[in-house]
Amino acid sequence: MEALSDFVGDKTLNANQLHFVDMIVQQLTENGVVEIGALYESPYSDAAPSGPESLSREEDIDLLAEALKRVRVAAMAG
Repeated sequence: MEALSDFVGDKTLNANQLHFVDMIVQQLTENGVVEIGALYESPYSDAAPSGPESLSREEDIDLLAEALKRVRVAAMAG
């Protein structure tokens, strides 16, 4: 969840957004990384059929992509 703090920030998430973030956290916990392209595939597409843009503003999706990139870089370095 810390890795996604820029994306989540001080926003109040609705149930769909919270479920989407929880799925990302679960995937990060299990695999260490989540590729941004995976957010357009199942199981994420089950929660957001047209992608994460249907749940958040484009600027927020950019923050999410950057957070996932930082996690991937850190995982590769460690």
